[in-house]
Amino acid sequence: MVRTLNKFRTRQMALIMGSIFLAAIWYCPAALAQKESQKEFVTLGLKEISGQDIPGAKQQAVSQALEKAVEHAVASLIPGQAMAASLEFIHDHILADTDKFIITYKVLGGTSYGGNYLVSVESQVSLNLLEERLTKARLINTEHSTPSLLFLIAEQTSQEILPRYWWGRNPEPYHSAAESILLNTLAEKRFRSVLEPDQHPDPANYKVEFTTIYDEQAAINLGEALDADMVIIGRVKSSESINRMGDQRAFDGMVEINAYDVKSGTLAFQFGVKEAATSTMEDEGNSQAIDKAAQTASQNLIERLNQFWSKTQRKENGFELALEGEDFLNRFIALKRRFKDMSDIENMVPKEIGSSSAVMEIIYKGSTTQFADTLMLKTFDDFGLEILAVTPDKVSIRFIEQDPIVPETSGTFPETPESSEPSPVTGQSLDE
Repeated sequence: MVRTLNKFRTRQMALIMGSIFLAAIWYCPAALAQKESQKEFVTLGLKEISGQDIPGAKQQAVSQALEKAVEHAVASLIPGQAMAASLEFIHDHILADTDKFIITYKVLGGTSYGGNYLVSVESQVSLNLLEERLTKARLINTEHSTPSLLFLIAEQTSQEILPRYWWGRNPEPYHSAAESILLNTLAEKRFRSVLEPDQHPDPANYKVEFTTIYDEQAAINLGEALDADMVIIGRVKSSESINRMGDQRAFDGMVEINAYDVKSGTLAFQFGVKEAATSTMEDEGNSQAIDKAAQTASQNLIERLNQFWSKTQRKENGFELALEGEDFLNRFIALKRRFKDMSDIENMVPKEIGSSSAVMEIIYKGSTTQFADTLMLKTFDDFGLEILAVTPDKVSIRFIEQDPIVPETSGTFPETPESSEPSPVTGQSLDE
Protein backbone atom coordinates (compact mmCIF):
# COMPACT_ATOMS: atom_id res chain seq x y z
CA MET A 1 0.00 0.00 0.00
CA VAL A 2 2.79 2.40 0.96
CA ARG A 3 4.76 1.43 -2.14
CA THR A 4 1.73 2.07 -4.35
CA LEU A 5 1.17 5.48 -2.71
CA ASN A 6 4.84 6.41 -3.23
CA LYS A 7 4.61 5.44 -6.90
CA PHE A 8 1.51 7.60 -7.27
CA ARG A 9 3.22 10.56 -5.61
CA THR A 10 6.34 10.09 -7.73
CA ARG A 11 4.26 10.00 -10.91
CA GLN A 12 2.28 13.05 -9.79
CA MET A 13 5.50 14.98 -9.03
CA ALA A 14 6.92 14.02 -12.43
CA LEU A 15 3.80 15.37 -14.15
CA ILE A 16 4.03 18.63 -12.19
CA MET A 17 7.74 19.07 -12.97
CA GLY A 18 7.09 18.24 -16.61
CA SER A 19 4.40 20.93 -16.77
CA ILE A 20 6.75 23.46 -15.17
CA PHE A 21 9.49 22.52 -17.66
CA LEU A 22 7.15 22.93 -20.63
CA ALA A 23 5.94 26.26 -19.28
CA ALA A 24 9.53 27.42 -18.86
CA ILE A 25 10.30 26.47 -22.45
CA TRP A 26 7.15 28.24 -23.68
CA TYR A 27 7.81 31.49 -21.89
CA CYS A 28 11.61 31.63 -22.02
CA PRO A 29 13.17 34.38 -24.15
CA ALA A 30 14.57 31.86 -26.64
CA ALA A 31 11.08 30.57 -27.36
CA LEU A 32 9.75 34.10 -27.65
CA ALA A 33 12.57 34.97 -30.03
CA GLN A 34 11.30 32.28 -32.41
CA LYS A 35 7.88 33.94 -32.67
CA GLU A 36 7.09 35.97 -35.74
CA SER A 37 8.86 39.32 -36.02
CA GLN A 38 6.23 42.01 -35.65
CA LYS A 39 5.74 45.68 -34.96
CA GLU A 40 2.95 47.49 -33.15
CA PHE A 41 1.20 50.59 -34.50
CA VAL A 42 -1.64 52.79 -33.31
CA THR A 43 -3.36 54.46 -36.27
CA LEU A 44 -6.56 56.40 -37.02
CA GLY A 45 -9.25 55.67 -39.61
CA LEU A 46 -11.99 58.04 -40.79
CA LYS A 47 -14.89 57.14 -43.10
CA GLU A 48 -18.08 58.96 -44.02
CA ILE A 49 -21.32 57.46 -42.68
CA SER A 50 -23.65 56.62 -45.58
CA GLY A 51 -27.24 57.05 -44.44
CA GLN A 52 -27.53 55.36 -41.05
CA ASP A 53 -24.95 52.65 -41.79
CA ILE A 54 -22.68 53.26 -38.81
CA PRO A 55 -21.40 49.63 -38.65
CA GLY A 56 -20.39 49.82 -42.32
CA ALA A 57 -18.57 53.13 -41.83
CA LYS A 58 -16.83 51.71 -38.79
CA GLN A 59 -15.63 48.65 -40.69
CA GLN A 60 -14.25 50.82 -43.48
CA ALA A 61 -12.56 53.13 -40.97
CA VAL A 62 -10.90 50.12 -39.30
CA SER A 63 -9.69 48.89 -42.70
CA GLN A 64 -8.23 52.33 -43.43
CA ALA A 65 -6.44 52.41 -40.06
CA LEU A 66 -4.95 48.96 -40.70
CA GLU A 67 -3.82 50.06 -44.16
CA LYS A 68 -2.02 53.00 -42.54
CA ALA A 69 -0.28 50.61 -40.15
CA VAL A 70 1.03 48.56 -43.07
CA GLU A 71 2.13 51.78 -44.81
CA HIS A 72 4.14 52.75 -41.72
CA ALA A 73 5.66 49.26 -41.58
CA VAL A 74 6.73 49.45 -45.24
CA ALA A 75 8.26 52.88 -44.64
CA SER A 76 10.28 51.42 -41.75
CA LEU A 77 11.71 48.68 -44.00
CA ILE A 78 12.74 50.42 -47.22
CA PRO A 79 14.52 53.70 -48.00
CA GLY A 80 12.36 56.62 -49.03
CA GLN A 81 13.80 56.72 -52.56
CA ALA A 82 12.96 53.05 -53.17
CA MET A 83 9.47 53.61 -51.81
CA ALA A 84 8.88 56.63 -54.06
CA ALA A 85 10.05 54.70 -57.11
CA SER A 86 7.77 51.73 -56.36
CA LEU A 87 4.42 53.29 -55.52
CA GLU A 88 2.47 51.16 -58.02
CA PHE A 89 3.88 47.91 -56.65
CA ILE A 90 3.26 48.95 -53.05
CA HIS A 91 -0.33 49.91 -53.87
CA ASP A 92 -1.14 46.79 -55.93
CA HIS A 93 0.78 44.12 -54.02
CA ILE A 94 1.04 45.39 -50.45
CA LEU A 95 -1.82 47.73 -49.61
CA ALA A 96 -4.28 45.67 -51.68
CA ASP A 97 -3.43 42.70 -49.41
CA THR A 98 -3.35 44.58 -46.12
CA ASP A 99 -5.11 41.79 -44.22
CA LYS A 100 -2.31 39.34 -45.06
CA PHE A 101 0.20 41.38 -43.08
CA ILE A 102 -1.93 42.12 -40.00
CA ILE A 103 -1.31 39.56 -37.24
CA THR A 104 -3.99 40.87 -34.89
CA TYR A 105 -5.65 44.13 -33.92
CA LYS A 106 -8.21 45.75 -31.67
CA VAL A 107 -10.17 48.98 -31.81
CA LEU A 108 -9.13 51.23 -28.94
CA GLY A 109 -12.03 53.61 -29.46
CA GLY A 110 -14.53 54.87 -32.00
CA THR A 111 -17.06 57.69 -32.37
CA SER A 112 -19.34 59.42 -34.85
CA TYR A 113 -17.74 62.74 -35.75
CA GLY A 114 -19.11 65.33 -38.19
CA GLY A 115 -20.94 62.79 -40.34
CA ASN A 116 -17.97 60.43 -40.26
CA TYR A 117 -16.92 57.51 -38.10
CA LEU A 118 -13.50 57.90 -36.47
CA VAL A 119 -11.59 54.98 -34.94
CA SER A 120 -8.28 54.42 -33.20
CA VAL A 121 -6.82 50.97 -33.87
CA GLU A 122 -3.87 49.15 -32.28
CA SER A 123 -2.43 46.52 -34.61
CA GLN A 124 0.47 44.10 -34.93
CA VAL A 125 2.05 43.99 -38.41
CA SER A 126 4.12 41.00 -39.57
CA LEU A 127 7.53 42.30 -40.62
CA ASN A 128 8.58 38.80 -41.74
CA LEU A 129 5.83 38.58 -44.36
CA LEU A 130 6.43 42.15 -45.49
CA GLU A 131 10.17 41.57 -45.80
CA GLU A 132 9.51 38.42 -47.82
CA ARG A 133 7.24 40.27 -50.24
CA LEU A 134 9.57 43.27 -50.54
CA THR A 135 12.65 41.06 -50.95
CA LYS A 136 11.06 39.17 -53.84
CA ALA A 137 10.39 42.54 -55.44
CA ARG A 138 14.05 43.50 -54.79
CA LEU A 139 13.04 46.55 -52.80
CA ILE A 140 15.06 45.49 -49.76
CA ASN A 141 18.23 43.49 -49.30
CA THR A 142 19.38 44.74 -52.69
CA GLU A 143 22.98 45.80 -53.15
CA HIS A 144 23.73 49.11 -51.48
CA SER A 145 20.14 49.96 -50.58
CA THR A 146 21.70 51.37 -47.41
CA PRO A 147 25.40 51.98 -46.70
CA SER A 148 27.47 49.67 -44.51
CA LEU A 149 28.93 51.65 -41.60
CA LEU A 150 32.03 51.66 -39.41
CA PHE A 151 31.56 53.49 -36.11
CA LEU A 152 34.49 55.06 -34.26
CA ILE A 153 32.91 56.71 -31.21
CA ALA A 154 35.11 58.19 -28.49
CA GLU A 155 33.23 58.78 -25.23
CA GLN A 156 34.12 60.80 -22.13
CA THR A 157 32.13 61.73 -19.03
CA SER A 158 32.77 64.59 -16.60
CA GLN A 159 34.42 62.05 -14.28
CA GLU A 160 37.06 61.04 -16.85
CA ILE A 161 40.25 62.87 -17.75
CA LEU A 162 40.59 61.22 -21.19
CA PRO A 163 38.06 59.78 -23.65
CA ARG A 164 37.62 56.02 -24.05
CA TYR A 165 38.14 54.45 -27.50
CA TRP A 166 39.21 51.10 -28.97
CA TRP A 167 41.36 52.17 -31.94
CA GLY A 168 44.54 54.23 -32.20
CA ARG A 169 47.40 54.37 -29.73
CA ASN A 170 46.94 53.39 -26.08
CA PRO A 171 43.23 52.55 -26.30
CA GLU A 172 41.24 52.70 -23.06
CA PRO A 173 38.88 49.99 -21.72
CA TYR A 174 35.89 50.58 -23.93
CA HIS A 175 32.13 50.53 -23.76
CA SER A 176 30.23 53.39 -25.35
CA ALA A 177 26.61 53.89 -24.32
CA ALA A 178 26.17 56.37 -27.17
CA GLU A 179 27.50 53.90 -29.75
CA SER A 180 25.06 51.23 -28.54
CA ILE A 181 22.14 53.63 -28.96
CA LEU A 182 23.31 54.70 -32.43
CA LEU A 183 23.82 51.10 -33.58
CA ASN A 184 20.47 49.88 -32.26
CA THR A 185 18.51 52.78 -33.75
CA LEU A 186 20.17 52.49 -37.16
CA ALA A 187 19.73 48.70 -37.20
CA GLU A 188 15.97 49.25 -36.90
CA LYS A 189 16.17 51.21 -40.15
CA ARG A 190 18.16 48.42 -41.86
CA PHE A 191 21.54 50.16 -41.78
CA ARG A 192 24.38 47.68 -41.47
CA SER A 193 27.45 47.85 -39.26
CA VAL A 194 30.59 46.13 -40.54
CA LEU A 195 31.42 45.12 -36.95
CA GLU A 196 29.41 43.12 -34.46
CA PRO A 197 28.59 44.86 -31.14
CA ASP A 198 31.71 45.03 -28.95
CA GLN A 199 33.86 43.71 -31.81
CA HIS A 200 37.01 45.85 -31.78
CA PRO A 201 39.70 44.66 -34.19
CA ASP A 202 43.27 45.91 -33.95
CA PRO A 203 43.84 48.41 -36.82
CA ALA A 204 47.46 47.25 -36.98
CA ASN A 205 46.21 43.92 -38.35
CA TYR A 206 45.05 45.89 -41.41
CA LYS A 207 48.28 47.94 -41.57
CA VAL A 208 46.42 51.05 -40.43
CA GLU A 209 47.99 53.44 -37.90
CA PHE A 210 46.15 56.30 -36.20
CA THR A 211 48.23 59.39 -35.39
CA THR A 212 45.32 60.70 -33.26
CA ILE A 213 41.97 59.17 -32.35
CA TYR A 214 40.32 61.57 -34.81
CA ASP A 215 42.70 60.76 -37.71
CA GLU A 216 40.22 60.87 -40.59
CA GLN A 217 42.52 59.34 -43.22
CA ALA A 218 43.36 56.38 -40.97
CA ALA A 219 39.63 55.96 -40.26
CA ILE A 220 38.85 55.91 -43.98
CA ASN A 221 41.65 53.39 -44.59
CA LEU A 222 40.27 51.14 -41.84
CA GLY A 223 36.78 51.50 -43.27
CA GLU A 224 38.04 50.44 -46.69
CA ALA A 225 39.82 47.42 -45.18
CA LEU A 226 36.59 46.38 -43.41
CA ASP A 227 34.43 46.91 -46.54
CA ALA A 228 32.51 49.84 -45.07
CA ASP A 229 30.78 52.33 -47.35
CA MET A 230 30.93 55.10 -44.76
CA VAL A 231 32.86 55.82 -41.57
CA ILE A 232 31.20 57.61 -38.66
CA ILE A 233 33.69 59.35 -36.35
CA GLY A 234 31.98 60.52 -33.20
CA ARG A 235 32.99 62.52 -30.17
CA VAL A 236 30.70 62.05 -27.16
CA LYS A 237 31.12 64.04 -23.96
CA SER A 238 29.15 64.85 -20.83
CA SER A 239 29.88 67.68 -18.43
CA GLU A 240 28.33 69.10 -15.30
CA SER A 241 26.66 72.46 -15.78
CA ILE A 242 27.01 75.31 -13.31
CA ASN A 243 23.22 75.38 -12.91
CA ARG A 244 21.75 73.87 -9.73
CA MET A 245 18.44 73.72 -7.92
CA GLY A 246 18.79 72.37 -4.38
CA ASP A 247 20.32 68.91 -4.67
CA GLN A 248 19.46 68.74 -8.36
CA ARG A 249 22.50 69.22 -10.61
CA ALA A 250 22.41 69.84 -14.37
CA PHE A 251 24.45 67.84 -16.89
CA ASP A 252 25.08 68.51 -20.58
CA GLY A 253 25.45 65.72 -23.13
CA MET A 254 27.14 66.47 -26.44
CA VAL A 255 27.54 64.34 -29.58
CA GLU A 256 29.58 65.51 -32.58
CA ILE A 257 29.48 63.43 -35.77
CA ASN A 258 31.73 63.51 -38.84
CA ALA A 259 30.64 61.11 -41.60
CA TYR A 260 33.06 60.15 -44.40
CA ASP A 261 32.38 58.49 -47.75
CA VAL A 262 35.00 55.74 -48.05
CA LYS A 263 34.90 55.53 -51.86
CA SER A 264 35.66 59.20 -52.44
CA GLY A 265 37.58 59.70 -49.19
CA THR A 266 35.72 62.92 -48.49
CA LEU A 267 33.63 64.36 -45.69
CA ALA A 268 29.96 63.61 -46.44
CA PHE A 269 28.44 65.70 -43.65
CA GLN A 270 28.94 66.75 -40.04
CA PHE A 271 26.70 67.93 -37.22
CA GLY A 272 26.50 68.25 -33.46
CA VAL A 273 23.70 67.94 -30.91
CA LYS A 274 23.44 68.89 -27.27
CA GLU A 275 20.95 67.71 -24.63
CA ALA A 276 20.60 68.33 -20.89
CA ALA A 277 19.58 66.17 -17.93
CA THR A 278 19.21 66.71 -14.18
CA SER A 279 20.04 64.39 -11.32
CA THR A 280 21.22 64.38 -7.73
CA MET A 281 23.92 61.82 -8.64
CA GLU A 282 26.84 62.44 -10.94
CA ASP A 283 26.90 58.96 -12.52
CA GLU A 284 23.20 59.08 -13.30
CA GLY A 285 23.36 62.66 -14.62
CA ASN A 286 26.22 61.84 -16.99
CA SER A 287 24.49 58.71 -18.24
CA GLN A 288 21.14 60.41 -18.84
CA ALA A 289 22.72 63.37 -20.64
CA ILE A 290 24.68 61.10 -22.98
CA ASP A 291 21.66 58.87 -23.64
CA LYS A 292 19.46 61.83 -24.56
CA ALA A 293 22.10 63.35 -26.84
CA ALA A 294 22.71 59.98 -28.52
CA GLN A 295 18.98 59.46 -29.16
CA THR A 296 18.71 62.87 -30.81
CA ALA A 297 21.93 62.29 -32.79
CA SER A 298 20.73 58.89 -34.06
CA GLN A 299 17.58 60.37 -35.61
CA ASN A 300 19.62 63.18 -37.15
CA LEU A 301 22.16 60.68 -38.47
CA ILE A 302 19.48 58.49 -40.12
CA GLU A 303 18.03 61.48 -41.96
CA ARG A 304 21.40 62.70 -43.19
CA LEU A 305 22.59 59.22 -44.20
CA ASN A 306 19.43 58.67 -46.24
CA GLN A 307 19.84 62.01 -47.98
CA PHE A 308 23.52 61.52 -48.76
CA TRP A 309 23.28 57.87 -49.81
CA SER A 310 20.25 58.45 -52.00
CA LYS A 311 22.09 61.26 -53.79
CA THR A 312 25.26 59.16 -54.08
CA GLN A 313 23.48 56.12 -55.50
CA ARG A 314 21.26 58.21 -57.75
CA LYS A 315 23.94 60.00 -59.73
CA GLU A 316 22.98 60.76 -63.30
CA ASN A 317 23.97 57.90 -65.59
CA GLY A 318 23.69 57.34 -69.35
CA PHE A 319 23.17 53.90 -70.89
CA GLU A 320 21.52 52.06 -73.78
CA LEU A 321 18.12 50.38 -73.50
CA ALA A 322 17.56 47.63 -76.07
CA LEU A 323 13.95 46.47 -76.64
CA GLU A 324 12.44 43.61 -78.66
CA GLY A 325 9.35 41.40 -78.79
CA GLU A 326 5.96 40.64 -80.34
CA ASP A 327 3.38 43.37 -81.12
CA PHE A 328 6.34 45.65 -80.71
CA LEU A 329 5.18 49.13 -81.70
CA ASN A 330 2.04 49.18 -79.53
CA ARG A 331 3.98 47.90 -76.52
CA PHE A 332 6.89 50.24 -77.16
CA ILE A 333 4.51 53.23 -77.11
CA ALA A 334 2.89 51.98 -73.87
CA LEU A 335 6.31 51.60 -72.24
CA LYS A 336 7.40 55.10 -73.29
CA ARG A 337 4.27 56.52 -71.67
CA ARG A 338 5.16 54.78 -68.43
CA PHE A 339 8.67 56.18 -68.64
CA LYS A 340 7.19 59.68 -68.38
CA ASP A 341 5.91 58.78 -64.91
CA MET A 342 9.40 57.70 -63.74
CA SER A 343 10.83 60.90 -62.26
CA ASP A 344 14.39 59.49 -62.20
CA ILE A 345 14.49 59.37 -66.01
CA GLU A 346 16.03 62.68 -67.03
CA ASN A 347 15.94 62.12 -70.78
CA MET A 348 15.35 59.40 -73.40
CA VAL A 349 16.40 59.62 -77.05
CA PRO A 350 15.58 56.96 -79.69
CA LYS A 351 18.72 55.75 -81.51
CA GLU A 352 17.25 52.93 -83.63
CA ILE A 353 13.58 52.02 -84.14
CA GLY A 354 12.38 49.06 -86.22
CA SER A 355 9.21 47.01 -86.51
CA SER A 356 10.28 44.50 -83.84
CA SER A 357 13.11 46.18 -81.94
CA ALA A 358 14.51 49.50 -80.80
CA VAL A 359 17.51 51.03 -79.03
CA MET A 360 17.19 54.11 -76.83
CA GLU A 361 19.66 56.29 -74.96
CA ILE A 362 18.49 56.72 -71.37
CA ILE A 363 19.72 59.37 -68.93
CA TYR A 364 18.77 58.06 -65.48
CA LYS A 365 19.42 59.06 -61.87
CA GLY A 366 20.86 55.76 -60.76
CA SER A 367 22.58 52.63 -62.00
CA THR A 368 21.38 50.24 -64.68
CA THR A 369 20.61 47.72 -61.92
CA GLN A 370 18.39 50.22 -60.11
CA PHE A 371 16.67 51.04 -63.40
CA ALA A 372 15.99 47.35 -64.09
CA ASP A 373 14.75 46.75 -60.54
CA THR A 374 12.32 49.68 -60.84
CA LEU A 375 11.14 48.56 -64.26
CA MET A 376 10.39 45.05 -62.97
CA LEU A 377 7.76 46.54 -60.65
CA LYS A 378 5.80 48.16 -63.48
CA THR A 379 2.69 46.34 -64.69
CA PHE A 380 0.88 46.55 -68.03
CA ASP A 381 -2.59 45.45 -69.11
CA ASP A 382 -1.74 42.93 -71.83
CA PHE A 383 1.99 42.25 -71.70
CA GLY A 384 4.94 41.85 -69.37
CA LEU A 385 8.67 42.58 -69.39
CA GLU A 386 11.55 40.14 -69.33
CA ILE A 387 14.96 41.56 -68.37
CA LEU A 388 17.41 39.77 -70.65
CA ALA A 389 20.67 41.39 -69.51
CA VAL A 390 21.95 44.19 -67.30
CA THR A 391 25.46 45.60 -67.62
CA PRO A 392 26.87 48.93 -66.40
CA ASP A 393 26.17 50.53 -69.80
CA LYS A 394 23.23 48.57 -71.24
CA VAL A 395 19.85 47.04 -70.31
CA SER A 396 18.16 44.56 -72.66
CA ILE A 397 14.40 43.90 -72.40
CA ARG A 398 11.91 41.68 -74.22
CA PHE A 399 8.14 42.16 -74.33
CA ILE A 400 6.38 38.94 -73.31
CA GLU A 401 2.77 37.77 -73.29
CA GLN A 402 0.82 38.44 -70.11
CA ASP A 403 -0.13 35.32 -68.15
CA PRO A 404 -3.89 34.85 -67.80
CA ILE A 405 -5.11 36.53 -64.62
CA VAL A 406 -6.77 34.10 -62.23
CA PRO A 407 -9.44 35.87 -60.15
CA GLU A 408 -8.43 35.96 -56.50
CA THR A 409 -10.89 36.24 -53.66
CA SER A 410 -10.03 39.51 -51.99
CA GLY A 411 -9.71 39.42 -48.24
CA THR A 412 -12.08 41.62 -46.27
CA PHE A 413 -11.81 42.54 -42.69
CA PRO A 414 -14.49 41.00 -40.47
CA GLU A 415 -17.21 42.91 -38.72
CA THR A 416 -15.89 44.90 -35.78
CA PRO A 417 -18.02 44.42 -32.67
CA GLU A 418 -18.00 47.18 -30.10
CA SER A 419 -16.27 45.20 -27.36
CA SER A 420 -13.65 42.99 -28.95
CA GLU A 421 -11.97 43.04 -32.37
CA PRO A 422 -11.15 39.69 -34.05
CA SER A 423 -7.95 39.37 -36.00
CA PRO A 424 -8.32 39.11 -39.80
CA VAL A 425 -5.57 36.46 -39.74
CA THR A 426 -6.09 34.46 -36.57
CA GLY A 427 -9.66 35.39 -35.75
CA GLN A 428 -8.53 36.03 -32.19
CA SER A 429 -8.83 39.23 -30.26
CA LEU A 430 -6.04 40.85 -28.31
CA ASP A 431 -8.52 41.04 -25.46
CA GLU A 432 -8.66 37.24 -25.20
